[in-house]
Amino acid sequence: MRRQQGQQPREQDSKAASEKGRLSLWTAGVILTFFLGLSLPLRANVVGVDTQNFNPTTNGLDFVTVHSSQVLDPGIFNLGLFLNFAVNSLPQYESEGSRTKLSDTLLSSDLNFGIGLLPNWDMGISFPAVLNQNVSSGLDGARTEFSQTGFTEIRANTKYRLWRSPEDKWGLAGVLSANLNRIRNNPFLGQDAGPILNLEMALDHRLDSGWVLGFNAGRRWRQTGERIAEVPIDPLPDQWLASLAASYFFTSFDSKLILELFGAVPAQSHSQSTSKELSTAELLVGVKRDLRHDIAIHYGGGTQLSKGTASADWRVYLGVNWAMGPFWGRGSAPAPGTQEVTREMGPGQVSPFVGRPQSAQESFVARDLLFAFNSEEVDPRFITYLEQMLAYLQQGEGFKSLIIEGHTDSVGNPDYNRELSLRRAQNVRDVMIRLGGDPERIRAVGRGQAEPVADNSNYQGRSQNRRVEFKVQW
Repeated sequence: MRRQQGQQPREQDSKAASEKGRLSLWTAGVILTFFLGLSLPLRANVVGVDTQNFNPTTNGLDFVTVHSSQVLDPGIFNLGLFLNFAVNSLPQYESEGSRTKLSDTLLSSDLNFGIGLLPNWDMGISFPAVLNQNVSSGLDGARTEFSQTGFTEIRANTKYRLWRSPEDKWGLAGVLSANLNRIRNNPFLGQDAGPILNLEMALDHRLDSGWVLGFNAGRRWRQTGERIAEVPIDPLPDQWLASLAASYFFTSFDSKLILELFGAVPAQSHSQSTSKELSTAELLVGVKRDLRHDIAIHYGGGTQLSKGTASADWRVYLGVNWAMGPFWGRGSAPAPGTQEVTREMGPGQVSPFVGRPQSAQESFVARDLLFAFNSEEVDPRFITYLEQMLAYLQQGEGFKSLIIEGHTDSVGNPDYNRELSLRRAQNVRDVMIRLGGDPERIRAVGRGQAEPVADNSNYQGRSQNRRVEFKVQW
């Protein structure tokens, strides 16, 4: 760390094979990045570590830096990469420093990996890095800067969803994370400091108007070390954390507007700085746009609401999330409130075509299994399920009628999606007729994106919405 003396700083088989190949590639990437993170520590200050305010979530659901109660479904994998350009975020000051007269700029990145482990439980790991910095010379007062670029820390987290209400209107989750410092001579943590632990509760509420509201609150515990003798800075104290968020998904643009307010206040007194100097608050406004069903880009910017340690005068960011899978498990879970007579079809499921009918009306749902992306051709692997269904429907006196409904997610043109869903339903009907089904009893309908059963603004919600429903009348 370099400083100046002065005041203190404040679908299809080929598709399945390619997906397995991508998983192996990204697994290798995770391992490689992990060892790079271990081998490239910095000599620097605290920015990029525990008081770096811009920390994108690893699961890529709902917001940017604020946690929602949603977790990745089992076997869903998310890869994220964010770039963050911040102005005046390093702890250094001069009398004329402002948004128009820059003192320092910092270009940082966050490489994120998230994966769903079990229902209601996911985990992730982040590798923040400093890519470039520019610090004005001749500053009056204290000056801190990084002596080289590279990884600043390893950030690991796990989230468990504790509760969600019927129809998924409310949700509550606990988030535990740890920051492993990779910066040498970090005066804000001290010599031989231990990991920083963070515990937060995440509450969210989905309004009927389409808005989603989020609230996080928690505490950060620093295992600080001894003060570095040659640097007149005491390690920073523990903090209370809080953040608010709101988002609205514009279906016609495949885009989500995101508003966030996040900050922290000290939980303990500090010998050199006031509570105000150690408090941070930033406002962020951004957009998440879905380029296709599995890739979303983020862009936006923000500004500080209070001038505290590591608060940027302003910042802009650009990011991408790429979701894949599920690579194991049942995939997307049924929507809350689904009746028992609605049964899932697909790999990993207990066959729904057993026994006698449970009701005069039954429904079977196949999610994201029948077709390749943007295709209406029935996957050959699914024909076995259609054969089993037809045998089930023809037992005894047989069924009276079967309606095959095609549904899509919201990505793309609504008219095209409606036509695509109809072609898909018609192709499934044709297969069932070739297998011996009565064409007079089977009808195909295309619903398009008009009847979603889950959130269209993220990957796994869209996966639930891409479905074919078989509605049987006995």
